[in-house]
Amino acid sequence: MTPVPKGCGKIAYDTRRDAEKAVRSLLTRKGQAKRDQGGHVYFCRACGSHHFGHKPRGRSLFGVR
Repeated sequence: MTPVPKGCGKIAYDTRRDAEKAVRSLLTRKGQAKRDQGGHVYFCRACGSHHFGHKPRGRSLFGVR
């Protein structure tokens, strides 16, 4: 699991599983591992890798309300 910056400017992970592990690690370091504030892991069509971030407020994961 080696995060690599890609053309979209975000840290990229080769697999969804690697991105999920990075989210858990980050939340554990922040002391939030047991809270439901996990990062949203998603596939980026721009670079073909996986990233994580926050789900946009007021929007579904697929852009449809």
